[in-house]
Amino acid sequence: MLNMLSLGLPHYFVLMLCEMYKYVKLVVIVAGEHSTQVLSLLGLKQGCVLSPKLFSLYLNNAHEFFVKSNVPIISTDLLKLCLLLFTDNIVLLAESKEKLQ
Repeated sequence: MLNMLSLGLPHYFVLMLCEMYKYVKLVVIVAGEHSTQVLSLLGLKQGCVLSPKLFSLYLNNAHEFFVKSNVPIISTDLLKLCLLLFTDNIVLLAESKEKLQ
């Protein structure tokens, strides 16, 4: 929420988003069978027109966090990488499991 306010989004808009995501319930359908409703505490609403933009804001913030926090980088002759971002995927890179933590 603070990130959205720092980007200049109006306070009322951020509050509206918080209310939209306060009690998100979901149902899983497998082979035509519906599960019971489950409260979703994380993530964005699938199919919501705002979800791609909200995820983009998150990705932008994640990139800044990794760059500023001096995360170990994998280096080649041509590139220096610590993460790859594409659409709705994030790949974190490290030389070992320990450095990935």
